[in-house]
Amino acid sequence: MYKERCPLYEFYADIIIDGEDLEIEEVVNEILNQLHSKKHST
Repeated sequence: MYKERCPLYEFYADIIIDGEDLEIEEVVNEILNQLHSKKHST
């Protein structure tokens, strides 16, 4: 079911992070970086 819905999740997502090879701290940092970038681009 996820494979069917994944394109929709990505389409409606505010940010997308590939955390496959990242440690949790790296994922958190990437989330914060993208949120910070979004905040300053609006």
